[in-house]
Amino acid sequence: MATTLRSPARSADNRAPAIASRGKDSPATLSLWQTLVAAGLGNLLLYVAFPPAGLSPLAWLAPLPWLWLIAQGKTLGRRGYWAVWLASFGFWAALLYGISLAHPLLIPGWLVLTVYLGIYLPLFIGMTRMLVHRWR
Repeated sequence: MATTLRSPARSADNRAPAIASRGKDSPATLSLWQTLVAAGLGNLLLYVAFPPAGLSPLAWLAPLPWLWLIAQGKTLGRRGYWAVWLASFGFWAALLYGISLAHPLLIPGWLVLTVYLGIYLPLFIGMTRMLVHRWR
């Protein structure tokens, strides 16, 4: 009678577990909701700084949530950068909405422009995080 020993890391059907424990070398990832809220708050503050609300002093406070994302020791991960892009896309779509009102044929151009401009915030956060955390 031969008994087989199963590894504790494997389940009964011999598959690796879905969530592996992190080692000491791999940094933890920042929560998706924390990233989305921080990016969204910064973009909301920046949007309110523009007309029609026109609360221009809030433009000085808008980068603070983005700087918080940069200063975090945890990584953002791919989903985190997508969340930052989504918040940035929403900001640019709301800010440039007037373009789509001029003529219906301008709507695809407005969408392409908002997709393009939405890339800048994740790019800024990613490059600045690299400068801060790798090169100090």
